[in-house]
This record gives sequence, C-alpha cells and structure tokens, in this order.
Amino acid sequence: NDSNKIGTPLSVEFYSTMVKLPLLEALNKIKICLLKKSQAVLEQYLTDQSLEQLEKNLENLELDFLRAAKYIDNGPELILAYYYAKRTAIRNTRIIMTGQANQLPALAIKQLVRELY
Repeated sequence: NDSNKIGTPLSVEFYSTMVKLPLLEALNKIKICLLKKSQAVLEQYLTDQSLEQLEKNLENLELDFLRAAKYIDNGPELILAYYYAKRTAIRNTRIIMTGQANQLPALAIKQLVRELY
C-alpha cells in the first residue's frame, strides 16, 4: 500500500505525499514531526479551525524561538531577533491604533495583539 510509504519527514517523498492529501489528514501526519509546542498549536487549529488563532500562535512560536537569541553573544541571530522584535512592536501598535480608530472594545483589541519579544 503506497499510502503507508510516505518517507522520512525530511525527504522529498514525504512532502510530495503530503501535498496530495486532504488538508486535515496531512496536518495530522505532519504533527508527529513537530516539537511539543508546535504540536499544541497544530492541535488547537485542528480543534477550532480558526486561521486567526493559528496565525497568532505561529507568530508566538516564532518569538519563543527568537527569545533564545538573547543568550547568544554574537552572530546574525541577534540582528534577526532585534528585527523581529521591532516588527512585532510596530504590528502591535498598528493593531491597537486601528482597533481604537474603529472603536473596537478593548478586549477584542487585546485578543489581536501579539506577544512582545
């Protein structure tokens, strides 16, 4: 049965097989290759199927990964982490200002704001 032969997670066969599967089935198979935090994000998406929440959770995961750059003395990681921190701060400012301009309730704005670096 070819459906059971999908290759290793880093192989071309794995990803070419995943592309052919329905989205939810592919996500369930990819889930086993992820770290625990990433698995939790994917589980939440599979449960509630909210793309907004998935985007927010993925950006929070990205920030978690970049927070580790604080402990590196030198290298491109510091520059990249600084860039992402600034980008997130600017995005949050834009979200807050847009929410206030559109007279959204404070709770709705809070739910849209991303974690800070």
